[in-house]
Amino acid sequence: MSPSVVYYLDHIQTITESDVSELLPFLSQERRETMGRYRFPKDRIQSVLAYLLLRYGLIRDHGITQIPEILKTERGKPYFAENSEICFNLSHCETAVACGFSSRPIGVDVQQRVPYKASLAEYFMTADERNTAVLGNADLEFTRLWTVKESYGKYLGSGICYSMADTQLQEGASSDGYIIRSHCIGDGFLSVCAEEEIPVKKISFHQLRACFVGSVGSNIEREHI
Repeated sequence: MSPSVVYYLDHIQTITESDVSELLPFLSQERRETMGRYRFPKDRIQSVLAYLLLRYGLIRDHGITQIPEILKTERGKPYFAENSEICFNLSHCETAVACGFSSRPIGVDVQQRVPYKASLAEYFMTADERNTAVLGNADLEFTRLWTVKESYGKYLGSGICYSMADTQLQEGASSDGYIIRSHCIGDGFLSVCAEEEIPVKKISFHQLRACFVGSVGSNIEREHI
C-alpha cells in the first residue's frame, strides 16, 4: 500500500533563485516551461520547490527516481498516468509549499495568513462561519477556512468550482467518508482532506537539496536537456 504523508517546507520566502539554480536539472520540461511563464522570482521558486517536493516523496517513500508521466483531469487535477495506486496533490503560497501522498484521493492546501475580506468571505464562507470568524481572530479563521475549503475541493477534483458558501465543513471525520485536518504552520495554515488520517512532516531546504545534489542524488534522473 502507498505510504500516506504530507511533506511541507515553510519560510520559503528566504530561499533565492540562486539557491535553487543547481536543482533545475531535476525539473521536467513541462515544469520548466511552467516556471518560465511566471514573472516574479517568488513564483518561479514556489514552482520549483513544489515539483521537487513531489519528487522527494516519490524517491523517499516509493523508490521512484524517474517521475512518472503526469496527466490532468478535465478540471485540472494532476495524476500519474500509469501509477494509479499513488495519489498526490500539490500546493504552494508565498511562505510554504506542500505535497501530499495517499493511495486514495487527497486534497492539500497551504496559505500564509491573509487579512479578512468581507467580500471574499461571502464567496466561500457560510453565514455561520462568517459570524464565528468576526467574533474571534478573523484573519486566522479566514485563512484556516480557505485552506479547509480548498483542500476539500481539491480532494473532490473540482478545485474551487463548487458551492463553497453553501458548504459548511467541520474538521475531523465526516459521514461521507473523508477527514479534514488543518495545521497551523508559521503564520498560516496547511489543510488536508483525505479518506484517512495523514501525518504531516516538515522538511528543510537542506534535506530537499541533499536528496538531489551530491552522492545522495547520484542515481536520481536528471531531466534537463
